[in-house]
Amino acid sequence: MAGYLDAIFVPLSLLLMVGYHVYLCYCLKKYPSNTIIGVNSYQRRVLLSDIMKDGERKSMLAVQTIRNTQMASIFNASVAILVNTALAALSNNSYKASHLHNHALLGSKSYEIVAIKYASTSFILLSSFFCSSSALALFMDANYSITAFSFDHDSTSFTFPKVILERGNLLALIGNRLLWLSFPLLLWMLGPLPLIFSSAAMIWWLYDLDFLRYINIVRKKCHK
Repeated sequence: MAGYLDAIFVPLSLLLMVGYHVYLCYCLKKYPSNTIIGVNSYQRRVLLSDIMKDGERKSMLAVQTIRNTQMASIFNASVAILVNTALAALSNNSYKASHLHNHALLGSKSYEIVAIKYASTSFILLSSFFCSSSALALFMDANYSITAFSFDHDSTSFTFPKVILERGNLLALIGNRLLWLSFPLLLWMLGPLPLIFSSAAMIWWLYDLDFLRYINIVRKKCHK
């Protein structure tokens, strides 16, 4: 019974999470204005162009804005590595919970399944840490580039800082999403039922964050 629960709910959870982000990528490519991520990307480009055209007055504003984004990436990277460290410590004692081995609702407790649980969660957390750390490096380059190029009034010089900043924000977004997606995998330690319920709740929350808030804002403006 325990093995059947894992065989059903684990692939279903992965299908939900991967399928949602495939749909999100499709919407970003075809209808970027319908997503918060697409709207924020457009606003960043507009803000950067305005700042760089009047760099002598607004270059400090750009640096401060990027610094706030850096703090978010630092927080994500710190949480990811701390949770992964705690997970490594927990894995040393996981095999001592022999009283849980025969509980069907907790899923399979074979050594292979337990190893897959810890390895997959650790991989997601380390990937989140890598993406957030890489985003920090790009944000640092963007700080120098914006400050330097803002004093150059040649509009062709705007391309490089824009590309660096967009890549940094993309990696920061990926690192943040991987950190969120690691939480259902952490609950998989308690069994496949917490995994499927948390995955469904996560998809509902992400959809509201990525789409519905923008639609509600537009509707309120239309009613006014």
